[in-house]
Parts: sequence; C-alpha cells; structure tokens
Amino acid sequence: MFSAIAHAAARTVVGDYIRALLQKLCGPNHDPQQNLAQTRRGPIFDEVTGVHDQRHLVALLEQEKARSDAGQGVFCVGIVDVDSLGMVDDFHGRATRDNVLRHVAAAIAVELRGVDAVGRYGDEKFVFVLLQTRLDRASIPAKRVRRRIASLEIGGLSRPCKVTASIGLAEFRRGEDIGALMQRAESALSHAEASASNCIDAG
Repeated sequence: MFSAIAHAAARTVVGDYIRALLQKLCGPNHDPQQNLAQTRRGPIFDEVTGVHDQRHLVALLEQEKARSDAGQGVFCVGIVDVDSLGMVDDFHGRATRDNVLRHVAAAIAVELRGVDAVGRYGDEKFVFVLLQTRLDRASIPAKRVRRRIASLEIGGLSRPCKVTASIGLAEFRRGEDIGALMQRAESALSHAEASASNCIDAG
C-alpha cells in the first residue's frame, strides 16, 4: 500500500519542468544528448522508493542546466542524507532500511512544489531540485523537508527508530558543469553532518 502512496506522491511533483540529479552518477563518458532523449521518452521511477531514478534525473538536470545557461531560469539542488541509516540496517535489516527510505522519499515529495523534483541519489541519499529558486530562499523548503523527516514514525520495529536527515544546498552557477554544482552541494552536506545530525548547510 505504501509503495502506491509513494508512487502517487512522487508523480505529484513531476511537472513539465522538474529537473534533478548529478552527473557523477553517469561517469565521465555520459552523453547529454542520450540523456535528453531519455527524458523525452518519459519519467522513470526507482523501484524501491517510487521517486525518479538516477539516470532519468541526470537527464532532467542536464536539461535544466541548458535552460539556465540560456538565461531562462535559476535553480538550486539539495542533497539529503538520512542520519544513522547504517544503524537501521544493522539493527533492523535491509527490508526495514528500504522502508525508511520509502518514508523519507514520500516526506520530501510532499514538501515540494509541483514544478520541483526529487530523486534517489546513489543508494542512501536523495536529491531535490528547486526551480526558479535562489539559494537565499532554498532553505525554506529545505527546513520543511527536514522537519517532515524528523516527524516520521516507523512502525513495527523491535526497538525505537528515530529518523533525521542532514541537507546540503547549492545554487547552479551559469556555465558550470553539473559535477561542480553537485560537489558544492556535497561539501555543504559534509559541513552540515560535521556540525550535528538533522542540520542544513549551503555551499
């Protein structure tokens, strides 16, 4: 049942302009034209969480970069890392870990606008993209996402499981490549995690 809810929540944030995720997931030989062709074929969703999978999100991010480089928009990215997810896996197993990721994905999607995007980033993280949003405004939805995740209640566990997340934000700079953008967001995430769990930082 939750999987259907997660898929529905994800689809509500998939509009004509949603873009997201990082070049580094494609490797050094990625082909932007192939990525854009994939975008035109329609969205592809991650089987575990119900949000965009990484390949489709890379294609969307390439397309949004092109728009911004042409002076047609601005956008920010946020990388969400679930605090202590490894401990959830150790104490409760892989199935519970995946359940936590599904809850987190839905929590992020609920707090975004219809034109924004969320997708899975690697195995344990998520990326959301905020369109027509400058860095000084990006912390507003990021705080909503952080609070929503912290309010999650994961039932059916043998011991309590408190879920929090750290978030790193960065604004796209016209002319830069996607790898540089994501590196700045990763650096901001590292600073947030170094400060304490359940924090937000901007790079």
